Amino acid sequence: MAEAERDPLVTAGHRVVECIRHNGGIKDDRLGSKATLSLRTVWACDSNREIKVLLQSTRPDLAQTAV
Repeated sequence: MAEAERDPLVTAGHRVVECIRHNGGIKDDRLGSKATLSLRTVWACDSNREIKVLLQSTRPDLAQTAV
């Protein structure tokens, strides 16, 4: 899906910056990590910080999220 939306924008000459997170971090075996997993699925503070930094550094005209 992301590629289908990204590729025409790139072809038209727009700069596209992607921020892709994978759910591989969920496999973390630490007890504290598993205990907070349900909260992190609703609001991922680390993802929020990462996206905030990306937006501040790239200053995009448009931002889109996909779930």
